[in-house]
Amino acid sequence: MNLEYIESFIAVAKFQSLNFASEQLNISTPALSKRINHIENYFNCKLFERTRKGVFLTSKGEVVLEKLTKIQLELTELKNYTASQGSSVLRLGVLPSFAIRYQQLLENNEITKHLTVLVESNTQSLKEKLHDGFIDAFIGDISFLTEEPLFHKSLYQEKYVVMYSDKKQLTGSPSITIEALQSENLLLLNPPCDTATFIQNQLPHQHKNINFKNDFESLIASVKNSKNITVFPESLKMRTTHMNLFYKTLSNYARNIGIASYNQDTVEKLTKILNI
Repeated sequence: MNLEYIESFIAVAKFQSLNFASEQLNISTPALSKRINHIENYFNCKLFERTRKGVFLTSKGEVVLEKLTKIQLELTELKNYTASQGSSVLRLGVLPSFAIRYQQLLENNEITKHLTVLVESNTQSLKEKLHDGFIDAFIGDISFLTEEPLFHKSLYQEKYVVMYSDKKQLTGSPSITIEALQSENLLLLNPPCDTATFIQNQLPHQHKNINFKNDFESLIASVKNSKNITVFPESLKMRTTHMNLFYKTLSNYARNIGIASYNQDTVEKLTKILNI
């Protein structure tokens, strides 16, 4: 069976939706549906029940999911192990916010002897690069890894910042609650984006006042010239301080930035190298 089909099966089982799973896998829904049909033909049984509320595993589907998940994990670990042999240099993927916050550290000659660094825009992309064997570990938002079979270690907590222009004054305290955002027009970066995922998970499903931009620069420019507001990690604030904008801290929320890898020794080795 094609390994991509295994990933597709696991994604549909996880999200219980062909449409949402296809978005996460970056393939069309009809193509994903064909993959699922192929897998069911392979096992010669029905693995999913299709309903108006979603797609759900049958009893045989539950058994197949358990086995395929183990196979996927073992193959990924094997791929990462073989890729890392013969080289003392670790391949590390990081978020832009980490690269900004620790720029001098990542450019330190003693550090670069041991690391090559790849910057990706979000944790989902980093997870995919790790899964595909392009990196040995990543530094991202490990708050999302509750269901992932990864070894991980927390490095620091990072607050979120709410930014707005003089066209949209938010009076009151220097912080704002997530509940207060429900009545605001929000601009966020296109998914997959860590902040977009976080905000959409926290706000009620009926909240419709969210629009998206393709890149950080156009996002900031749109906020500056409108009554929209945006949310982003605190470390990205330094990219906007010259634009005469206003900021509040998002109350009671922070993301957990940490190292993640399929290899526990790699996590420990990176911790020593970075010494954060």
